[in-house]
Amino acid sequence: MSRPADFLVEIGTEELPPKALRTLMTAFAEALATSVDEARLEHGDVHGYASPRRLAVLIEQLGRGQADIKESKKGPPVAIAYDDDGELTAAGEAFAKKCGVDASELSRTSTDKGEWLSCDVTEPGQTTADLIPGLVEKAGHRFHSSGSIAIKSPAEYLQKLEESGHVIADFDRRRALVRDGVEAAAKKAGGSVVEGEALYDEVTALVEWPVPITGSFDDGYLSLPREVVISTLTSHQRYFAVADKSGDLLPRFITVANLDSTDPEQVKGGNERVIRPRLADAAFFWEADRRTPLAARQDSLREVVYQRGLGSLFDKAARTAILAAEIAAALVVDPTSVQRAATLAKCDLVTGMVGEFPELQGIMGRYYALADGEPPAVAEAIAEHYLPRFSGDALPASIDGQILAVADKLDTLAGVFVIGKKPSGNRDPFGLRRAALGVIRVLIECDLDLDLKALLDSAIEAQPKAADDGTDLAAELYTFVSERLRRYFLDHDAGLATETFDAVLARNPASLVDFARRLAAVQAFISLEPAASLAAANKRIANILKKAEGEGGDAVKEKLLTDPAEVALAKALAGAREKVAPMLEAREYTDVLTALAELREPVDNFFDDVMVMADDKAIRNNRLSLLSELRALFFDVADISRLSI
Repeated sequence: MSRPADFLVEIGTEELPPKALRTLMTAFAEALATSVDEARLEHGDVHGYASPRRLAVLIEQLGRGQADIKESKKGPPVAIAYDDDGELTAAGEAFAKKCGVDASELSRTSTDKGEWLSCDVTEPGQTTADLIPGLVEKAGHRFHSSGSIAIKSPAEYLQKLEESGHVIADFDRRRALVRDGVEAAAKKAGGSVVEGEALYDEVTALVEWPVPITGSFDDGYLSLPREVVISTLTSHQRYFAVADKSGDLLPRFITVANLDSTDPEQVKGGNERVIRPRLADAAFFWEADRRTPLAARQDSLREVVYQRGLGSLFDKAARTAILAAEIAAALVVDPTSVQRAATLAKCDLVTGMVGEFPELQGIMGRYYALADGEPPAVAEAIAEHYLPRFSGDALPASIDGQILAVADKLDTLAGVFVIGKKPSGNRDPFGLRRAALGVIRVLIECDLDLDLKALLDSAIEAQPKAADDGTDLAAELYTFVSERLRRYFLDHDAGLATETFDAVLARNPASLVDFARRLAAVQAFISLEPAASLAAANKRIANILKKAEGEGGDAVKEKLLTDPAEVALAKALAGAREKVAPMLEAREYTDVLTALAELREPVDNFFDDVMVMADDKAIRNNRLSLLSELRALFFDVADISRLSI
């Protein structure tokens, strides 16, 4: 490495307050010295200088770069790294690739727990030329300030801090400045911001005095998948990507500095130097990953533990493929594509690109599948099976993607419940609440009319470990999903009452599509004029039948109907039953409850004129049977006795 040399940095300023000059000089020198030390750069004495219009720091004998770091990396056990013929397995080859060495350069390390593959690697240190712009920028922001700021009242805080301290404390205003500045810079660069909303909050939290700066990179990197370029810019560097009017990415990015630099070109150059190796790495992974087809990576999944007690990722993929085929059959969909997608869906997890950018899992699987010549339907399902990843996220657009998304999430839910790791309190390390909500959204919003209870049974039965505590896991898991379902509907309809949801839940519909239709019907029923009277009558009937448990239940005997009001109710009930039968068959629940609302008058007359608990046992049981049939007719849709209208 070249010999060390003295380093001088000077910042030109507006005229600085005389009383604060020494403080600013010392703060600049100490902050830069600390940054240089943290960057592992050797140096001599550090001197601070100041005049009314400048601050400077001289660092004697500053090293030209960081020393290399030597590290011994631990790989897989030797027994796994080599096969019976002494050849490297996929795990061994993956470790050698990760280390960036030839297989012959690998070594072995013995421990009390066995022998492991290892390799000695050297991480080259960065040059001072690359590091110093960022170090100066990090230390320099305080020089906007004139030191301590005194205020006479709390009302002065925001204005004084901004004017004297160059700090915008109002988060919303600072976010607006970040957004407006970034969007203006993107427009000036010939395009618009890509996925800015995902970054605005984060960048706002990182800066106090936002100053957008436009940088560029080699347009050759635009041949990479769009998502790769965006992730490279946003995930690691918090840069904003820029696209033209047609949506194609431009070789530009917007970064937000934390100060007004006197030399913005230097800041721009420093950021451009930082992004180049990131993009180069992404290009390397893109080229290297495509040399091995996704299908050839399946065996590698056997060596990746999915979860203790639930096998490997290979095992999970196999279970998901079987469940996906069951779902496809229920929907009368050809299972060929979705089963193929299920076996390949996790293969991109063992690629270099996803190892570097985990957020691209599924997305890279799609690109690699297409590159391998897999059918587009398979590739799309691979990309979509993680959806929705968070609240408000997009849903799978293809039927194969929808099926695979449901199957994968149900396997996750069933597996974690089987091994007893269900969420407790606020803890949900496996993201089961998110998975359950994902299943709910796909089934309801994509109109997949499936028997959820049957699918939960299948998913649980497929797990390698069975519960041995006598727990009905399928019922427990259905309850868990129902709790998320309650939240889903309440969040989507501010006017929905919990008791309305409970009225439908009492029926435990197997299909969530069916659940949604029943809920909509009950909501419509509540708005009808007879609803309050009929809900009260159903509540009264439920109480009467509960107290008379064991009585009634037989078919209503017409000859025992003696009172005109009970004769009229029986006749109206028979007519209503015949009228709504085809509606129930067609799941036209709103029409069913609208028709049943016509029973209000005979029901009211019955309770006004008839003594249900008559002394004559036969008549009493007959009247209880009549009420039981009335309740059952409403219960075919929901338990409206739970409503308070």
